[in-house]
Amino acid sequence: MKPVHVLVEAARGVVLFPGARDRRTMEALLHSHRVETFALGNRSYQMVLRAAEVALSRLLHDLNRRYSRAYKSRHRVTGHVFGGRTSVFPLRSDFWRSRTVAAMADLETPMDVWKARISWLLKQATADQSRLGGESPKTLAVAWAHRLGIPPRAIAEAMDYASGHSVSVLLDSIRKRAARRSGLRKLLEETP
Repeated sequence: MKPVHVLVEAARGVVLFPGARDRRTMEALLHSHRVETFALGNRSYQMVLRAAEVALSRLLHDLNRRYSRAYKSRHRVTGHVFGGRTSVFPLRSDFWRSRTVAAMADLETPMDVWKARISWLLKQATADQSRLGGESPKTLAVAWAHRLGIPPRAIAEAMDYASGHSVSVLLDSIRKRAARRSGLRKLLEETP
């Protein structure tokens, strides 16, 4: 089974790991569940898992519940510790294998993750320029990003397009060209 990247965000206004002891607590919890690839940010934590290895909802419930108890006890606070978005990104490529865990910690929101993936896709498209058949690497990266489920608004923001609508128009144009050109269609299907 292909791995998934999981991003868990804190509740509004909560700094999840204000001290070294908080980080050690979460690291111990992650290791107790045999999670080896993870990163702890200020307002989120992330991990890469193989989906078949674990019941994801059970794992997240247990991690968040146990860490919340320790956090509330240590900092004498009440209320939600986790309440932001939890995002799961299927990893269909070597994207995360090419990034270090330290770099993962810089990605605090789903938009940050999408931007990083789009940047990587653009590098891959540029490396394949000899096979593009007149298409620009940016166009190919947009099509690949869309195939990976990245929303048009995120693609627009990451690649300096005016809006998600302009990306949707570009995607429609690419689909029409791919219908006429089998080489382009094959290249689009080879999403990294």
